[in-house]
Amino acid sequence: MALHTAQLADDRAAKHDHHAIAERDELIVRQLAEMTTLEAAAKNRAGHGAGVVVQPHAEIVRLHFRCLPRALLAGCLAATPCRPAAGRERRVAYDRFLYPLDAIGDWNRLYGRRGFHQFQALLPESEGRTGIRALLEACAASRAASFLAVLKTMGREGAGLLSFGGRGYTLALDFPARPGSDDLLLALERLVLDHGGLIYLAKDSRLSPAGFAAMYPRLPEFRRILAEIDPAGRMRSDMERRLKIRGDV
Repeated sequence: MALHTAQLADDRAAKHDHHAIAERDELIVRQLAEMTTLEAAAKNRAGHGAGVVVQPHAEIVRLHFRCLPRALLAGCLAATPCRPAAGRERRVAYDRFLYPLDAIGDWNRLYGRRGFHQFQALLPESEGRTGIRALLEACAASRAASFLAVLKTMGREGAGLLSFGGRGYTLALDFPARPGSDDLLLALERLVLDHGGLIYLAKDSRLSPAGFAAMYPRLPEFRRILAEIDPAGRMRSDMERRLKIRGDV
C-alpha cells in the first residue's frame, strides 16, 4: 500500500513537471515568435517605400524551439524578462511599440535644425539616489532642458565585453545641440565616473577616450580579440576613432 501510494505521488509529480515544461516551452515559443514579428515589422518599415512585405515565420520558430534541449530552454527562459503577476497584458500595433515617439508629429524637430545630443547613463543601486540627483542638478545649473527624460531600473550585467547592463538605475536625457552642450556632457561624464557608473555607447556622441576606458573594464579583453580577428585594422568607424577603441592604433 505504501509503495503504491509512493508510486502515485511520483506519477503526479512527473505529470506536473511535464505540464510545467510544456507551458515553459510554449511561453518561450510565443516570446520568440513575437521577437520575429517585431523584426519583420522593422524590415517592413525599412523597405516600405519599395513595397517590400516581410512575414514572420512563427511556425518555423516553433519547430526550431521544439528541437532544443530542455536545459537550453530553461536557460533561455531564465534570461527572458517576464510580466509581473499583478501586471496587465495588452496587444498593440508594432509601430506603436517600436516607435512610441512617432505618436508626436515631427518630434525630432523639437530641438531645432541643430539637432540634439542623447545621454544615457547607468548608476549602481548603491549610488542611484545621490548620483541621479547630482546629474539632474548639473542639468538644472546649466539651464539645459530635456524634453524627453526616462528613468528605469536595470537587471543583470550583460555577457558582452562592452555590454551596457547591470543592477542599478538608468537615466536617459536629450539635450538640444547648442553652445555649452559639450561642457554639460563632459560634466555629466565626470559625475557618472564619480558614482561608479557607465554611459550607453549606442546613444553617445561626446564621451572621452579616458572616460570610456574607465567605465568599461573589459575593454583590454575586447581589444585583444579585435587584434586577433582584424590585425590589419580594417574594421574602423568614427566612434572607434573618437573613443580609441582599438587603443593607440
